[in-house]
Amino acid sequence: MTNLAEEALSIVRSGLLRTGSVPESIADTLAHSTSAPEAPTGEQRSSYSPYIIHLSMPSADTEYEFILQRGTKKFTLHMATAVACRFSFIMDRVAGSHPPYFTLKSNTSYFEDNLNLQEDIFVYVASSSASVVLQGIAWR
Repeated sequence: MTNLAEEALSIVRSGLLRTGSVPESIADTLAHSTSAPEAPTGEQRSSYSPYIIHLSMPSADTEYEFILQRGTKKFTLHMATAVACRFSFIMDRVAGSHPPYFTLKSNTSYFEDNLNLQEDIFVYVASSSASVVLQGIAWR
C-alpha cells in the first residue's frame, strides 16, 4: 500500500472524517484506485493533508451536496458504481438536469489540481440511478 493509501486508511480508521463515516472497503478501493493523484513527496508531503469524500445518494435525480474545504489544493472524484453523475457548483442544477453542470461519465474520474481554495466550496451532485456513491480524495 502506498503512503497516500496508508494515510487515507488511517483517517478512515481514526473516525476523524468531515463528510461522514466511510467503510474500510471504500478506503481500500481508494487505496487501489489508479485514478488518484500521486502522493506528494519530501518537503511537499508535510504541507498536504488528505481527506476522504464519500457521498451516498439513495434517491435518483435528487440533489445532494458535499464541501470542498477551504485550503484544498487538489481533488479527484469518481462513482463507486458504474453509473454517471452530474455535478455543479450552483444549487438546483443537477437534479433536473438544468445547465450549467458537468457530467461525470460512468467508469471515469474527474481531477483538479493547482488549486488553493480561499473558502469552502459547495458541490451539488445527482445521478439518474438510485443507491449510488460518489467517492473522492482531496488534499489541503
